[in-house]
Amino acid sequence: IFTAFDPIAQIASENAVQDFIKSQGESGSSLQVATVVVSESGEVLAIVGDKVPTYQGFNRALDAKRSIGSLAKPAVLLSALLAGKTLATQVADAPISVPLSKGKVWEPQNFDHTSHGEVSLLKMLTQSLNQATVRLGIEVGLPGIRNTFRKLTGIMDFPVAPSVILGAVDMSPFNV
Repeated sequence: IFTAFDPIAQIASENAVQDFIKSQGESGSSLQVATVVVSESGEVLAIVGDKVPTYQGFNRALDAKRSIGSLAKPAVLLSALLAGKTLATQVADAPISVPLSKGKVWEPQNFDHTSHGEVSLLKMLTQSLNQATVRLGIEVGLPGIRNTFRKLTGIMDFPVAPSVILGAVDMSPFNV
């Protein structure tokens, strides 16, 4: 059996988790953790799924799923790059209305509730601009973004909805 799993990285991860929990004092008793350590090529080196590394129950690194939010934005950017855009490509960071089913409309806002005009894709990503990301995602197309997510995560049942552009999809730390 060949594996990228690294026993030294695993022990270091377990120790780091336990040290962190201890450093939190009394409040550490109510905390939980999930840790996935990967190499630059994406190979899994270590996984810790509970604050007690030897716990055999629910593994938060593999089984706990949460909305990934802005972690989706690099996948949207990658989809755009694969479609021929560059980091210097300009996109409007301006109010956008996306029609949904049953006559509903989605109007995403930036965190600071302001628009920033024409921005490069690099600035869009580094400043985590929602309006520009949605505009780019709609332009690139949801099927292309879905395929990028599939290639990156291995998840096959990825939803096709505009909100996926801003990370309205649940994934485990391992999948992320």
